[in-house]
Amino acid sequence: MNPVMIMHPWRSDLNGKDLSNYTDSKNKSGKKLFVESVRLVKENGGGFLEYLWQLDEEVSRVVPKLSYVQGIPSWEWIIGTGIYIQDVEEEINRLTYNLVIILIVIASLLLLILVYVVFQSRIIERNRKYAETGLVEAKERYRALVEASNEGYILMLNHRNVFVNPTFQRMTGYDEKDLLSDSIWDIMFPPLGQNSNLKSHLENLKQDNSSSDEFEVQLRCRSGSLLDVIVRVSRIFLSEENGHIVSFRSISGSSLNVPLFMDQLGNADPVHLLDEIRSSESGPHIIRILNQLPLTVHNMIDQYAGVKEIRTLISEMFATALSRFIEISISEMGNPPADFAFLSLGSSGRGEMTLFSDQDNALVFDCNEKGEEREKKRLYFLKLADRVCSRLNQAGFPYCPGGIMAVNPAYCLSVEEWHSKYSNWINRSDNVSLLDFHVFFDLSCGWGNEDMVNELQSYIFQISKKRPEFLGQFARNCLHYKIPHGMLGIIKTEERDGLDVINLKECLIPLINFARLYSLKSEIPGASTLQRLKKLEEAGVLSKSSAKDLYKAFDTLWKLRFTNQIVSHGALRKVNDDLNLKSLSLEDRKKLQDALTIIAGMQSRLSFDFFGMNLV
Repeated sequence: MNPVMIMHPWRSDLNGKDLSNYTDSKNKSGKKLFVESVRLVKENGGGFLEYLWQLDEEVSRVVPKLSYVQGIPSWEWIIGTGIYIQDVEEEINRLTYNLVIILIVIASLLLLILVYVVFQSRIIERNRKYAETGLVEAKERYRALVEASNEGYILMLNHRNVFVNPTFQRMTGYDEKDLLSDSIWDIMFPPLGQNSNLKSHLENLKQDNSSSDEFEVQLRCRSGSLLDVIVRVSRIFLSEENGHIVSFRSISGSSLNVPLFMDQLGNADPVHLLDEIRSSESGPHIIRILNQLPLTVHNMIDQYAGVKEIRTLISEMFATALSRFIEISISEMGNPPADFAFLSLGSSGRGEMTLFSDQDNALVFDCNEKGEEREKKRLYFLKLADRVCSRLNQAGFPYCPGGIMAVNPAYCLSVEEWHSKYSNWINRSDNVSLLDFHVFFDLSCGWGNEDMVNELQSYIFQISKKRPEFLGQFARNCLHYKIPHGMLGIIKTEERDGLDVINLKECLIPLINFARLYSLKSEIPGASTLQRLKKLEEAGVLSKSSAKDLYKAFDTLWKLRFTNQIVSHGALRKVNDDLNLKSLSLEDRKKLQDALTIIAGMQSRLSFDFFGMNLV
C-alpha cells in the first residue's frame, strides 16, 4: 500500500523503487499517478485513473491511457491494468468504417430500388397519359360526330338526360335545359297509340331491363306541330356507367331537319349557300348560316370534296358575309362620310382561312382634312367597324387576340396615316415592326374602293425600294421561323400531352414567308400564297420545277392540317394544329418528309440569295 513498484512489464527500471514523487516527464499535468492509485484504493478499494504513458515498449512515444487499480488487502498490494485510448479509438473507427460501408451498400440498394420504382412509375404514368389522351380524343370525336350529325341525339346516363346535340334542338325547337329535364318525354310524346310502346320502353329503362329497340312515333315540337320520327334506343357503357343513346331521325321531310345549305337530294350546295348570304337582308340570318359552317364542311367531306375546295368555300363565305355585314351596317347607320375600303389581312387577306381563323382586318378612308373633321369621319368608321366585327364574332370568327381589327383606332386610318405607318414599320425594321408587317403585307379589299388598296400596295413597294436594306432585315426575320426538319430528312418532334407532335401551322409559315419576301422584292401584287408563287414562276424568279415542288409542299401541309383538325376535333370549333406523327400512314409520313425537305431547301436558297451563305 506504499507507492513502491513491485513489478512493471515494460519499465523494469522502476522495479523496487519508491514512486511517491514520481511524475512522468512526458506528463505535463504533473499528476503523481502512483500516489493517486494508493489514494483510490484506500478510499474506494479501487478505481479508474486516466494519465499519459508510454506506448508498450516505445519509451519515446507517450499516449493517453486509462487504467483500473484494485487493492489486495491480504498482501497490501495494488494491481493495475489498463488500455490505451488510441486502441479504443482505432476500434471505434474500424467499427464506424464498417458501419459506413454497410450503410452505403444499403443506401445504394435503396437508391437502385428507388430509381427502378421511379422509372416504372414514369412508364405507368406515360401509359396512363396515353390512355387518358386516347379516351379524351375518343370522347371528343364521339361528341363531335353527335354534334355534327343530321340526326338528333340524347345521351342518358343512369336514367338521366345528360347531353343533347344541336341538331335535335333545331329539330324540336326546345332549348337544352328543356331537353335535359326529367319531364321532357311526357312533353314531347303525347298520349297517342303509336307512342305508347316507346313510352313503356323508356319507363323500362329505369329498371335496367330493356334492350335496344326502334320505334316510329310522333314527336310534339315546341311550336305544337307534330313531327314523324324514327326513335332508336341503344344501350352503351360509358366510364362504367349504364347509359343509353336515343337517336331521332325525321321521316316527314320536315324542313326543320334540313340545313339551309342542303339541296333537295341532301347534298352540300355551296353555291346556294353563298347566294343565300348575298341575298340576306338580316344580320342574324347570316350569322345562323355561318354557325352551320362546320356541318357544311362535314357534308362536303362526306361527298369527298377536296381540301382546296373546302378552303376556298370557307374564305368565300367569310368574304361574302363580310361584304353583307358592311352593307347592312351602312344601311343602318347611313351613308359613310368618305370613300373607304375595308381591308382583309393575314389568312383572310390571303384567302387561306380555316374554321379556326380569327379576325385580322383594318380600314382605310379618304380624308384630306385634319384635326376635328378627320376625327368625325374616323368616329363613323369605328362605329361601322364595331358592328361588322361584332357580327363576325357572333358568326364564329373570333376577335383578334392582338387587337388587329378595324374597330381599333390604331388600324382605322386615312390614306396619309397608313402611308406614315408603313413607312415607320419599314424604317424601324425591329422585331415588333416586322411582325406587324407580316400581317399587313397580306392585304386585300374586303369591301369598298379597291383602288385605295392597290395604291397602298404600290406605296409599300415604293417605300421598300427606297430602303433596300429592309429586304435583308425582312429576310433575316423570315429565317427565324424554323421547321422541324433534321439531317437525313428526320422529322423533329415536340412532346405534348405524352405525344410526339409537330405543329403544321408553324411548318407552313416559312413557305408563306418565302412567297411574301420574294413578292415584295419582285414587286408582285396579290396576297394569296399560291398566286404569289405562280406569279414568281411567270416572272422567272422560280423555275418550273421549284414552283411545282412548292405547290406540292403547300398542298401536302394543308391537307394534313385540315385532315388533322377533322380527326382531332370533329366539331371544327377548337383549333388544333398539333399533328401526332404516330397517327400518319407510311405514305403520308413520306409526303410530310418530302414537303419539309422542300421547304428546308427553299430556306437555304433564301439565305444564300440575301446573305451569300446558308444561315439556316
